[in-house]
Amino acid sequence: MGNSSSTSPERESDRNDTPVLENAYDSHRRNIWRFHPSCHGNNISISSDRQTARRAESFCNAIVFSDRPFRIQEKIRLKFTQTTDGWSGVIRFGFTTQDPNSIQASSLPRYACPDLTNLPGYWAKALPERYAERNNILCYYVRRDGSVCYSVNNEDKGLFFAGVDTSSPLWGLVDVYGNSTEIRIIDGDQEEDPNDAGAMALDPSDIALGRLGLLDSNNALENLTLESEGTTDEVDDNYPNLHRLPDILSDVWGIPRDSLQEMQFSTTSGANVIFRENRTVAKRRGNEFCKGVTFTSRPLEVDETIFVQVIEVTPRYLGGLAFGVTSCDPQLLNAFIDLPDDSESLMDRPEYWVIYKDLSVPDEGDQLTFTINSEGELRHHVNGVDKGVLIHVDVSQRLWLVFDVYGSTQAIRILGTLSGREGNPWSSGLSSGQSSEISRSDPFFPPLPIPTAAELEDNTDSSSASVPTTHNLPPPPMVGTRTTGRSDCTICYDRPTDSAVYPCGHMCLCHKCGQLLKRQRGGMCPICRGAIRDIIKIFKA
Repeated sequence: MGNSSSTSPERESDRNDTPVLENAYDSHRRNIWRFHPSCHGNNISISSDRQTARRAESFCNAIVFSDRPFRIQEKIRLKFTQTTDGWSGVIRFGFTTQDPNSIQASSLPRYACPDLTNLPGYWAKALPERYAERNNILCYYVRRDGSVCYSVNNEDKGLFFAGVDTSSPLWGLVDVYGNSTEIRIIDGDQEEDPNDAGAMALDPSDIALGRLGLLDSNNALENLTLESEGTTDEVDDNYPNLHRLPDILSDVWGIPRDSLQEMQFSTTSGANVIFRENRTVAKRRGNEFCKGVTFTSRPLEVDETIFVQVIEVTPRYLGGLAFGVTSCDPQLLNAFIDLPDDSESLMDRPEYWVIYKDLSVPDEGDQLTFTINSEGELRHHVNGVDKGVLIHVDVSQRLWLVFDVYGSTQAIRILGTLSGREGNPWSSGLSSGQSSEISRSDPFFPPLPIPTAAELEDNTDSSSASVPTTHNLPPPPMVGTRTTGRSDCTICYDRPTDSAVYPCGHMCLCHKCGQLLKRQRGGMCPICRGAIRDIIKIFKA
């Protein structure tokens, strides 16, 4: 008895002196999680080991929860064991602060999104459908700043969504929806195939630091910054012609290198952007096609021209570089929360945004210029050829440029800017000795019959088949009567009138017919037969 009592305190002391790192790791290995046994949708069947959740019928009523809350940075891994082509949509996943033990299963709605996510304490989003294939492994976790990141088959996909309240315990939430019919929990120490993302188990040091709250968003941002800076040698290996800048400027634009002012990208950017060469090169991560929004580090002055070169493209994705302007200072944006997958969504923000996604898909090596002149025309050149006016913008505000390194465009470089203080040939049209396509600001054409919607479809040049993204420019000044008195488009008589002709201001077209009419040579306003310089979509409050 004496020996027993004398050794007991020593063992307790040994436990107290055990390194935190070892305790955290061992705890994680023992503390596996399973699906909650009773709190789930009525179309869900939970296996006896509670490691598999299967939707028995229909496409919904399949919400499931974890049986315990998760720590910050603790990874949830799920394998798609069964899928189907019989439905549309795929799995939704996220977190909740609501303890499933306090939720009545009969009260669960049909869908996690939007039924649960409209309630306080629930956060979830749909996985991109291309990733929801059989045997794929999804991994996701929440950071201390409330951002949720995910990966598929050990390929990091970056930020998924943000805004999760991490001040309370968080349970896992999954909606086995649509084409996803069965999922299985993958434990950290479970045997897997090499391609099944087995390397996603947390490193012991990550677990310990995460438990202690030392590995948070600041560390992640610091690591991202270190990765983004890179080395000159690495860039040179990828882009051997990067330092041929004087030749590029002389051969294509006919201007000396020292005439350009330096311009960098802003430090605010999409989650998949990596900066190189003192933030003059913006590259999108190789396995991604979106979240590539970048900004200039300062507003562009009136009549100032920015020179940009496309230095890498990929055939893996469709679409290409998008461009725009904004009155929003990028430094005021939260990159994790405010920057969406697609730059078009930025126009839903309250600031002034114009996004143009109808640029011709650039080739590697193409040199582009963008200039905003005093009349609000945003002019564009490609390899020295004038492409005319892209859009009209409000020059009464300070305007930062927006680039979306999207789709086939993998990396771009800012070559510099040319000030308009001493005259700038790019701000008013043709540069010396260079030809031009027909500008959208050409003078009036002779009167032509107003085409029907079908004729517009038939006659549209195939090279311009994609419809430009709408932009939320303020409506132009109205002079006299500017409406036709009808609510239907004057071309198709089918869709409602939602767009105004610039500069005359007549609101008489749907946006689709307006864009098609603008592309027609000699396209005119159906009301006054004035030249069409732009079509502006009107958003009613």
